[in-house]
Amino acid sequence: QKESLISQLEKIDVKRVLETYKLTISTAAEEQGRPDPLPVVTNLKKAPDASRQEWKTKGLTLVNQGKVGYLLLAGGQGTRLGTSDPKGCYDIGLPSHKSLFQLMGERLIRLQQLAGGKGTIPWYVM
Repeated sequence: QKESLISQLEKIDVKRVLETYKLTISTAAEEQGRPDPLPVVTNLKKAPDASRQEWKTKGLTLVNQGKVGYLLLAGGQGTRLGTSDPKGCYDIGLPSHKSLFQLMGERLIRLQQLAGGKGTIPWYVM
């Protein structure tokens, strides 16, 4: 296994990788620039009831139209937890023994139902 890893590492063209990385970073920076700061950031709990209701309605409408997606950055395998499964599959000791992935999936299904059940929320796990 060690020899295989060494063989793979020796085949990497480090100079080309660095040049590609530098080109990617400089091109992305030139094309995109820096994002503009948000004009307003609001604490949901401190927002007026009318604003919260408006945002909820808008959000559920977007879900119903299929314009909402969910990206979960899962953080890799749970080797430190004693498993080779992704951390999201780990039993965290809830009475239901549901994994974090199952809990999130159930929340997304419930959100789709609250929105009227027409839209589907794509779920991406990285």
